[in-house]
Amino acid sequence: GVWLSTDAGGSWAPSLAVIMATDLEIDPTDSNTLYAACGNFTSAGHGLYRTKTGGASWTKLTTGLPSQWGGKAELALAPTNPQRLYASIGNGASTGSGTWLCRSDNGGTSWTTVSTQDYATYQGWFSHDVAVAPDNDAVVLVAGIDIWKSTSAGAGLTLKSDWQQW
Repeated sequence: GVWLSTDAGGSWAPSLAVIMATDLEIDPTDSNTLYAACGNFTSAGHGLYRTKTGGASWTKLTTGLPSQWGGKAELALAPTNPQRLYASIGNGASTGSGTWLCRSDNGGTSWTTVSTQDYATYQGWFSHDVAVAPDNDAVVLVAGIDIWKSTSAGAGLTLKSDWQQW
């Protein structure tokens, strides 16, 4: 889950009691707004969450996101536009199980699947990530077995590496 300290780490208390928090993002313009990705292997409560109260209460985000997935999720918040978030959602541990790249343009209230390119392949439960350029919220990198790049806000991913060439 997610734990909260209000005394610079001197003590901690549970804030979001969902198994396996895999990622946290903090809005750089409002430190009370945080996003959490939780769960793996379809664990109870898996999903994306948002707090606007510094962790006092959390809301599960569902609009436009896949309703079920078997892997983990990773988040990236655009520094130039904190209303834009990306979520890399892996579906499991077998080849072809699926990966979704989702984008929100309204602070997580609603999401759109912008790519179903299976860049995580069999690593959807473990090894995939998403990053957004610090100076351009339309430039996104996703990584799993290989690295892919989009210059159009997640759509049109282009392969940038080939693991078989190593």
